Amino acid sequence: MRMPSRTFVVLSLAGTLVVGACGSTTPAATEPAERTIFFGTGTTQAEVYLLPVLTIGRTILADQGIGLEYAALSNDEVVSAAVDRGRVDVALTSLLGLERAAKAGLGLNWVLTNETQNTFVLAVGSDITDLAQLKGKKIGLQDPTSLSSIVLPGLMKTGGLAPGDYEIVYLAGSGARAAAMSAGTLDASILFRQVAVNLESESGGRFVTWGGGAATLEPMMWEGFVVSDAFRQNRELATAFVRAAIQSYEQFYAGDPVELANSALAEERPETAGLDPAETAEDFRAYQAMGLFPTDGGLDQALFDRMNALLVEGGQLTQDQVLGYADVIDTSFVAEVTE
Repeated sequence: MRMPSRTFVVLSLAGTLVVGACGSTTPAATEPAERTIFFGTGTTQAEVYLLPVLTIGRTILADQGIGLEYAALSNDEVVSAAVDRGRVDVALTSLLGLERAAKAGLGLNWVLTNETQNTFVLAVGSDITDLAQLKGKKIGLQDPTSLSSIVLPGLMKTGGLAPGDYEIVYLAGSGARAAAMSAGTLDASILFRQVAVNLESESGGRFVTWGGGAATLEPMMWEGFVVSDAFRQNRELATAFVRAAIQSYEQFYAGDPVELANSALAEERPETAGLDPAETAEDFRAYQAMGLFPTDGGLDQALFDRMNALLVEGGQLTQDQVLGYADVIDTSFVAEVTE
């Protein structure tokens, strides 16, 4: 089965990229722009929902003489360590990953929410007509701290299944999990929509997206941009990043999905390699319809509280492990750029 052959940039914490834009240096052979923001995500590859910031946002920053360098990391733990140690300046992380990092004593704060809706879908065999049929089956997830591990319990609950009623198999990368389904080693998996669409097509309909991929959960703080204490002190660059991200959302909503997709994929970059323009446009159309990206910053405490409630409901946190809103959320940058 052919799956997306996306390439990605791996950030070596001990290798080429030494530190971020907080005042240190990089090797002369790969010297970036004088003012560069190093941005990382806890995925094995860039995904479609990152494109507004990585394309529109990068252009907005470039017009100010600011570079944006992207690195795909493996999971939230690596992201937290990279930000804390100054290897990257800003990174995307789940609220669960942020709270666990803060509990571990890392000085990290979330300054902007990237999406307030769930972008994952559940891929199942076409013979599944009731989620209760997945009892005792193997279901694939990204890793213990990913959003996929938060989405699954909520979905399975609608089929009357508790976490102990099915076996969770952790496997990084939506493409890898789709391949495992095709090979018969997974019975179902949480995937990004584009990967699930490819799986359905390549399997001849043997696998389908449960519920057609419609939104299954209410708005909440799914993922956001986390920064270190050191980068927060670099007010100029940190504010520039937040402003560029919000402006990229605004331009995204004003654009035509097809034109946005073609523009985003026109320049061959590692983070967009393997993405299909037509399917990307479909994702963009869905993101516009659901209002995925919050142009007001998405830092409302109600969204924070609802996300934590879901984490507790799903067994990812206990109530006494939930941190206070002011402990991990810094609203000052959004307030400055949206006033």
